[in-house]
Amino acid sequence: MNEMDASLVFCSHCHQYLPRRTVYDHKSLSSSARKRVKRDCISSDSDDSDTGSQLINTDSLVHEDQPSDNVQEYEDANFYESSSSETECDVSADPIIWDDVDIRAIEQDILATEPHPLPVQRNVMDSVKSLVFWVLCSICVFQCIHFWSNKAVEHILMLFKVVFEILGTHSEYCAAVATAFPTTLYMLRKIVRLDRDNFTKYVVCPLCTHIYTYDSVVYEVNGRKFAHKCTNIVFACRSFAEKCSSMKGKRGKQACGSPHVREVTLSSSEKVYYPLKVYCFNGVINPLTNLLKRVAFSASCEKWRDRQVRRNQLADIYDGSIWKQFINYKGQPFLSEKHTFGVILNVDWFQPFERRCDISIGVIYLVILNLPRAIRFKKENVILVGIIPALSKEPASLNHFLKPLVSELKALWRGIDLDVHENGKLHSKRVRLALLCAACDIPAARKLCGFLGHGAKMGCSFCKKAFQGSAGLMNYSGFNTETWQPRTRQEHLKYAKQAEKANSITLKNKIESGYGYRYTELLELDYFDSVKFCVVDPMHNLFLGSAKKLFTHWVDSEILLRKDLQKISDRINSMLVPSDIGHLPSSIASNYGKFTAQEWKNWVLIYSMYALNGVLPLDHLRVWQTFVLACKHVCQPCISQTNIEVAHGLFVKFGSAVQNLYGEHFVTPNMHLHCHIKDSVLNFGSIYGFWLFSFERYNGILGDFPNNKHSIEIQLMRKFNTLTFAYDNCPDTDDEMGNMVMKLCLGVSGDSLKSRFTPDILDLLKAPSDKVSDVNPKLWSNLSLASWGHEPLVLLTMDPILRRNLLSAYSVMYKDNTLNSSKVGAMCKKFGSLYWNEELLGSAEKIRTCRSSFILATWSDDNTLISVNDKDVKLGKIRFFILHSLDIEGKYVDHIFAVVDWFKTTDAISIKYLPPLNCLASK
Repeated sequence: MNEMDASLVFCSHCHQYLPRRTVYDHKSLSSSARKRVKRDCISSDSDDSDTGSQLINTDSLVHEDQPSDNVQEYEDANFYESSSSETECDVSADPIIWDDVDIRAIEQDILATEPHPLPVQRNVMDSVKSLVFWVLCSICVFQCIHFWSNKAVEHILMLFKVVFEILGTHSEYCAAVATAFPTTLYMLRKIVRLDRDNFTKYVVCPLCTHIYTYDSVVYEVNGRKFAHKCTNIVFACRSFAEKCSSMKGKRGKQACGSPHVREVTLSSSEKVYYPLKVYCFNGVINPLTNLLKRVAFSASCEKWRDRQVRRNQLADIYDGSIWKQFINYKGQPFLSEKHTFGVILNVDWFQPFERRCDISIGVIYLVILNLPRAIRFKKENVILVGIIPALSKEPASLNHFLKPLVSELKALWRGIDLDVHENGKLHSKRVRLALLCAACDIPAARKLCGFLGHGAKMGCSFCKKAFQGSAGLMNYSGFNTETWQPRTRQEHLKYAKQAEKANSITLKNKIESGYGYRYTELLELDYFDSVKFCVVDPMHNLFLGSAKKLFTHWVDSEILLRKDLQKISDRINSMLVPSDIGHLPSSIASNYGKFTAQEWKNWVLIYSMYALNGVLPLDHLRVWQTFVLACKHVCQPCISQTNIEVAHGLFVKFGSAVQNLYGEHFVTPNMHLHCHIKDSVLNFGSIYGFWLFSFERYNGILGDFPNNKHSIEIQLMRKFNTLTFAYDNCPDTDDEMGNMVMKLCLGVSGDSLKSRFTPDILDLLKAPSDKVSDVNPKLWSNLSLASWGHEPLVLLTMDPILRRNLLSAYSVMYKDNTLNSSKVGAMCKKFGSLYWNEELLGSAEKIRTCRSSFILATWSDDNTLISVNDKDVKLGKIRFFILHSLDIEGKYVDHIFAVVDWFKTTDAISIKYLPPLNCLASK
């Protein structure tokens, strides 16, 4: 950590170190003026009250953590009008007055900022500097994790200051800490070098969505500032004329002419121009630079090279055809070399306000596919590329927002030099990156990859099947997949460029509707295949799509009556499922419309076949059974070629069955896309590598951040940058203070963050899928992933049967038939629950964890003993756990075993239920 800037001096007014000019200004102020400066320092500099525009730093406006009746009035008067685009364009250009806003707040929102200096006193001990730095880092992280308001953080800072001052009366060390400790968010961020505004803010035209830098919009003449209107060339059609009065009566290509900034009068009577809409662009290069500087990040990205997967198995993205194609792309090495990365892109919209359904903002995410799947989608490894502002409606094209991203992707494809942390040091390496996958819901995927919406005649992005009918009444039936002609990248390039060069809106629409292609900025990437790289998202397609559609139809058509829904609810509530799965809402009749994607997934794969048996008419249940079986085959962490083909056949059968039972017009675009899931799995491996559950969770995280409903895009980008700040500044292993604090705020130490997934641990995680005879014997005593918390261990004398079974297990595990009872002691320690790789395993003896006592496990033979070659999965219930020590070459080594009661299939009962249900009884 660097030392304090020599230009900083102690301010007796603020009781902290500040720049000399600030201290001088403070001394020259009157008593009343001092109070106002102090208020501005706390509210304006702290986080713009995290206004994203610092326009909430006055007493007359509401803070983000204080509900007020003025919130609605404030929204309506400024940025989130839910009226038409015409009102948005014409009215927003009128000047308004912000009489309590400082010019510095405006400049921080619209201009680039320099990194903050690091003001730490020169003569303070290193341990004091380290303590202050890491405590402040932890406060930043806690604010984002626990959604603290800025005012709450400032109170916490003041509390720390007072506590250290009191302790300082008895300790010089604490006195030094108190002197260096800040009391405002502004100074906190300067000390920890938290630059929340390390991203580009583009001015967005609210009519045509073209983006500009602020300097290109606002210009100065003779000391006065003026603003350009939008100069983007668009087709002057009727829809544009309705939104902007300057377009009325014009035809052909015209300049948009819409205003994109508004005049604001500040308290000093100074007039400035503030953007109507702001696009926050974080990019790829800056976040990637921070990721590569993390200890062991680069090493984690190389672990995929040492994977071992059985033949015809697709366990992850690396087993798909696209990744293999880029190992050597067109004869030139790419992924085969170190420091080359593949990424997945997601675009989505969500509503940041609970009570404003008319406002949606867009987010663009990137994830590094080289990372192991276990850590790939963790929030600290996600790149938030940009936040698209709330417009009157979602934009028809994303090209303007994608342009700066594509520019960076081109540079990364050619290669740029970045610092990479390897062998304990930073080394400059040539880094390359390619966009290999685009995973979105249907509307976003079509905008992103350049296809027509699903309501068009050529509405499929994978094949050229023409759907019949008119808008809103399209017929998506027909499941003869052999007649579906696939699309190609060459055709997309050809017709998209023809449409883009069309000299009239009529010709452009004719080309697009005739061939189903649109221009997308991603086509500027030479390697990007818009057809193959765009996947079908199983989360939206299967669970939020067909599953929800069918259940809603059964209820609306009274195929399921009120009493039937009550019976289904009773069956669901009677089921005992592991705690990590979770129950569905108690009353399915009133809550099914609010099911999350995860709850629909659980309904399909776990609850539905049992709950619907004997309730849903048999012909409908048979159709549903086909769908459930298909989902079970395809929703596997590791999927075989056989499962892919079986699932594809079942999806085709399901579509045909729905068409025959419910009619042709009941078939949806999702049901058509079921038949293209096979292509996505073959291209990208198991669906666990690209479905959107993780990305949807990030939308929830962003939506939960406190805000004041003003310039929400800037606020969310700042909050997300703060959230990843601690991981980008993870302490070195020898930084004792940093490791202690990071362990407190992140739950693990800095050293654990770096080395969690060692080769031994990865082998340990993979062991359950192997035969017992194939497991490395040294793994049996590796307890690094096991923990029983603070539960007391009870000494137990094993009965002869348990001791004999334990001896048999040791003999198989260590391949030693000479083991006898003299080496296997009769004493062990018993306990009721175990955390394995952070997953809770319960037992029958501990009531609170009984739900987590049921397991599916391999290695057990029909006699309940460990088998050398048996890999069949069996159902069991854990009775309890034991900790036992075995004498190995004169040294006692601890082992953990689960004592399990196994179940066997009961055909007599199973005949009452349709597959995939099986009935089992205790042995």
